[in-house]
Amino acid sequence: MLKKVTLILLCTFFCLAIAQNVYSQAENPSDENKIQDNLKTEPEISFFSPGGLSEEINPFWTPEETTFKTVFRYSVLIGVPVGHLIYGRIVWKWGEQTDWRWADERWFQADTDSGGADKVGHCFAHYMVSRISYSLFSYTEQSRSRALFFSAFNAALVGTMIEIGDAYTGKYGFSYEDLIADYVGIAVACLLDRYRVLDEFIGFTEYYSPSENYEGKKNRGYVNFAGDYSGAKWLLDFKLAGFKYLGFDIPEFMRYIQLDVGFYTRGYTNYDVQYNPKQYLFFGISVNMREVAKDCFTSSKKASWLAEQPFKYFHVPIGYEKDKTISGDEE
Repeated sequence: MLKKVTLILLCTFFCLAIAQNVYSQAENPSDENKIQDNLKTEPEISFFSPGGLSEEINPFWTPEETTFKTVFRYSVLIGVPVGHLIYGRIVWKWGEQTDWRWADERWFQADTDSGGADKVGHCFAHYMVSRISYSLFSYTEQSRSRALFFSAFNAALVGTMIEIGDAYTGKYGFSYEDLIADYVGIAVACLLDRYRVLDEFIGFTEYYSPSENYEGKKNRGYVNFAGDYSGAKWLLDFKLAGFKYLGFDIPEFMRYIQLDVGFYTRGYTNYDVQYNPKQYLFFGISVNMREVAKDCFTSSKKASWLAEQPFKYFHVPIGYEKDKTISGDEE
């Protein structure tokens, strides 16, 4: 138990240290002025180049601090954790028992409760919370460092709160593995939000379609889709559009191509008719829908920016994929 508590504390301090380091970069006004000057003269293409906020990052951004921005900022900081608290109480039954419960879930072993799907799910969920928060804070804040700090803090708070809530349920328990997965997702989100060159090359997305057995389950709960792992796939995407962002003269059609590697499981959940657990890896090639969405609104930066947002997170299965069973009976 002591080892687990120590590991949890180390993970928390590590996450906060990274966030504080990012946040502290915004505290020097002279540095911030330099950042704004750099943005006016040249685009950010270097991994180590400084970054501030501008209309190029979020077309809704303005340099003025307004009352609306202040209200919006704290609405997000408070609303996101409160929303998760309500969801947890309703769906995951937080508080159904008074004694603290530890979980020993392990990682991606085939004989775990979900074969690792819950770990990837935790990673992706907090990646998404952090990135969506950043999209909002990149409107309210005057510096990218501050926006990154708020988004990372928001997502880390939600992740920690979820595990504490799970500790007071009869089903789940506090899982340090889940918390580590959360923080990994947040770290990836911060890297992609901080360095646009990475975001142009790398994507982390999910494909979800409710599984047949989930849809037919009468007592599934109308908001308990998070546990429907048999309807989900997670992907890392390598986007060829990144080469164009770096200035390479590539054929136009290559902007729409991305190479995918993914992971999913089937047969592990309570929604499945029979327990027949399988784990899969898959490789494929698909359409980069972010580029397609942006091209649909070339006359409006704001419309183009809004159109691409859903495709930061959700994969549209237009393309080809080859599955490989890594555990369970071959089909």
